[in-house]
Amino acid sequence: MTTGMSSNVGVIFKIAESAYQESASKPIQSYTAVIFSCIGLEAFINLFSDNMFPFLLEDTPTELFTLQKILEYFESSRESIIAKYSIIPLLLTGKPWDKEQRPFQDFDCLIKIRNALVHSRPGRFDLSDTSRDNQHPKFLEHLINLNIITRPPKRPHQSWESLIRGSDVAQWAFNTACWMMFKTITFIPDCNAKLLFATIAPNIEVKIEYDEDVDKNEE
Repeated sequence: MTTGMSSNVGVIFKIAESAYQESASKPIQSYTAVIFSCIGLEAFINLFSDNMFPFLLEDTPTELFTLQKILEYFESSRESIIAKYSIIPLLLTGKPWDKEQRPFQDFDCLIKIRNALVHSRPGRFDLSDTSRDNQHPKFLEHLINLNIITRPPKRPHQSWESLIRGSDVAQWAFNTACWMMFKTITFIPDCNAKLLFATIAPNIEVKIEYDEDVDKNEE
């Protein structure tokens, strides 16, 4: 009997990409781009913990088997997606992510935005209180520093959700997810499994170009 498996990573990222493209004329689609970029990252890392994929390949290194077991445990103990991605370079290369640099900074911010959107709670404000500045989530500072959104005015009150509604945030979300996948693949030792992961990750050319552009901007 021949066994195999399929992945929905490409489909999920197609939804995220379509939402990002539509956000130019329909800004509200930026929320879809953010959420599905995160869903795609979760689907991608779940491939590493699957006990059938890509571990049927003969040249799969032992590090990937160890990673599979750790991520399987992380899943059962309901560890966060941040924790799951954090362990990959440390286990495969012996070096951790530089969490003070991109793309991990962007990734951390993206997950925080997703969590805030899907676990949204009503905000409270008092228009009569002119002594207090308009308060927004701290993670928005990252987008402000990247010039993806502008710093919100102190008055009148404006919801933080409205600040991330637009094509710039949608493109950033999609590119961040692609960049994280590309970087994660580079941590895998050379083997057929690495090639297989690369074929599943969408838009490899986009990831490489985005990676190079950011590196140039940071020089």
